[in-house]
Amino acid sequence: IINIASRSATVNTPFSVNYGSSKAALVRAGGCLQLELDMDGFDDVHVYSLHPGATKTYIQNPLDPDVAEKYPAMADGYLKFSSNFKCTPALCGQTCVYLAAGKGTVLKGRYFDCEQDVGYVSSMGHEIRDKNLYDMKVDFLGGLPNDGGTTPDSMLREL
Repeated sequence: IINIASRSATVNTPFSVNYGSSKAALVRAGGCLQLELDMDGFDDVHVYSLHPGATKTYIQNPLDPDVAEKYPAMADGYLKFSSNFKCTPALCGQTCVYLAAGKGTVLKGRYFDCEQDVGYVSSMGHEIRDKNLYDMKVDFLGGLPNDGGTTPDSMLREL
């Protein structure tokens, strides 16, 4: 299962609450679903959430005129930002083929940005697992564990 997410799932940006939060929910749903599949022994079913790369789509249209008028610096910044979208759809397509061929299993249940070399990243499985990379999370000062606050330690060990 390959979900097309977005880097917007991982950052806070103005005027994108609907898009960013829906993409964040998609990434989180993929990770939770992967845990459930693994628990039930469906080891051959993998879930991935991909940022397809900075691919030009209708989403990068200029801000509405009334918004641009009220926030001119934001409008200028947005035009500069959207001019950087130069990836082709083939980039995401090639990543999907790689993952569908079973070559990136270390990324199952995780978010991946197609602008990275999927072969290299997949070869770094030990580091991805050790540092819990490519997963949406929040780390706290003082060592507070991010276990949901109520998850029993015994349940976490089983996952």
